[in-house]
Amino acid sequence: MDRKKLLIADSNEEFRTALESVLQEEFEIRGAGSGGDAWELLDAFRPDVLVLDVSLSELDGIHLLECAAKRGYMPKTLATMLCSSDYLAARLTGLGVCHAMLKPCNLPVTAERVREIAADSIPIAAQSEEQQLRLILLQLGVNPKHNGYHYMCTAVQIFSQDSTQALTKELYTSVGAVYGVCWQQVEHSIRTALDAAWERTDEQLWRKWFLGSRALKRPTGGEVISRLAEYLRFQRLRKNG
Repeated sequence: MDRKKLLIADSNEEFRTALESVLQEEFEIRGAGSGGDAWELLDAFRPDVLVLDVSLSELDGIHLLECAAKRGYMPKTLATMLCSSDYLAARLTGLGVCHAMLKPCNLPVTAERVREIAADSIPIAAQSEEQQLRLILLQLGVNPKHNGYHYMCTAVQIFSQDSTQALTKELYTSVGAVYGVCWQQVEHSIRTALDAAWERTDEQLWRKWFLGSRALKRPTGGEVISRLAEYLRFQRLRKNG
């Protein structure tokens, strides 16, 4: 049986070497000391598992995962960090990170977590609905820094439960109530986030979700929400048999 591929992306060379020595008989391993090197290896090496230092130089861990998601490729990831916060935990969860550890990491425990992650065969579709949505929006190039990204996540989840709602007077009003803003602000933010994503994302990624008989045009906020809500409903049907 072919060994699974492991990429250890950490600025600490001693840690990279030590972890590799523990796991070298079980995995095909590559190491990277910077975000730039890690990005090149993600594309060329295509690891099954990634041990990722969130504070990498050149390209930090969050940005690295966002870039990977936009390319439609996301390895199972164990994130390591010097400190944690609610913001960081939310970002890592949204990017589908399997597990996170505070540094300095205990070497035997880290190796065991890598083994557990590698052995886990749960597909992306089995993640939470919010994680699925965040990954899809990242692949489409929607930036989490935009409020529209978060409004869309909420709107899709609401609409997937009740698709009879009118887009602006009901759905956007419901989303606005969650965030304490008016429906006009929700609509404007979603439109702004989609405009920015459309300008900088590969058209093929949009075609994956919005392929039609006519020439592909930038979908409206309502079209994006409807399509992704339909996807969630389909996943629920599959899960429930």
